[in-house]
Amino acid sequence: MLSTIFDNKSKRKNIMEDERKIKYEGVETISSIRDHLYALLSGLEEGRVVLKSKDEELTLVPQDDIKFSIKAKTGQKKSKLEIKMSWKRNKDSIPVAITSE
Repeated sequence: MLSTIFDNKSKRKNIMEDERKIKYEGVETISSIRDHLYALLSGLEEGRVVLKSKDEELTLVPQDDIKFSIKAKTGQKKSKLEIKMSWKRNKDSIPVAITSE
């Protein structure tokens, strides 16, 4: 099972009772970003991605038809790379859950 653990900079917003989010933003080394991407790839291959922060956990079950986009831009002082994936949830899939340990 994939487990990517983020530090206490993680943020969660509850917009609707059915919708749960974990958001992480921070400055990391190329090596640590590579590790996160490898963990994400492993989770996609296993069919289950688990994101953890200090006190919460979010489990995603990707489906076969994934909408995938990459956006990149560069300027004089800053460059940006954005990767997005989304899919419709299967009613038979494992439900999204947040738990505290």
